[in-house]
Amino acid sequence: MVEGLSVTFGGVRALDGVDLEVTPGEIVGLVGPNGAGKSTLVNCVGGQLDADAGRVWLDGIRLDGLAPHRRARLGVARTFQRIAVFPELTVREHLFVALRARRPAGTRWSELVDRAQPTAAEADLLEATLERVGLQARADAPVGTLPLGACRLVEIARALVGAPRVLLADEPSSGLDPREAGTLATVVRSVAERDTGVLLIEHDLALVAEVCDRVVVLDVGQVLAQGAFADVMADPRVQRAYLGHVA
Repeated sequence: MVEGLSVTFGGVRALDGVDLEVTPGEIVGLVGPNGAGKSTLVNCVGGQLDADAGRVWLDGIRLDGLAPHRRARLGVARTFQRIAVFPELTVREHLFVALRARRPAGTRWSELVDRAQPTAAEADLLEATLERVGLQARADAPVGTLPLGACRLVEIARALVGAPRVLLADEPSSGLDPREAGTLATVVRSVAERDTGVLLIEHDLALVAEVCDRVVVLDVGQVLAQGAFADVMADPRVQRAYLGHVA
């Protein structure tokens, strides 16, 4: 996915030659202390930030230099740490807009949602996606009326409706109650079962341990360790990065 990725902000090296791969159907947890460079890496993959050096790939296609919407149409989907929704649109409309936005450039807003109606195939896909994340009962509610946890699930559903090749999930469990977190874990596993790669950026290490096939630890912009969760968390370097000392 990324090779030799480096980013500098005002003399501070946020990423320093990072290599990271997510294969189809694999769930990779990206963890590390605050300021380690996790969100910077995800922003470089999603196209919200240009790296100073390095390359970004998806299925053999170079992505670096492409705008976010072009990367999305090639199969990169993401959620954000900070909720990014349209409060006045319903849950179903959010998914419909995301689905139609994958059409070729030039699609008008009216063709996305304002005066458009989903085709039968689109309607079936919308319903199936709502069911996957447990939002059927709230499908026609304005997103602005929903609690934070439900909004997180809306973002995940919106990312999944276009059948991405890779899902970048940035702190998706933030604000979720235990029931919603359980739904999230189920959804993430189901995504991977459909041959989509998942890069999961999380502070909830219990969730990472539950769903991830492999864990990558970033610290001060570099890959500190990677491998199975238990092995990585037992690494003295990782313990020092998190705790300031070896337990």
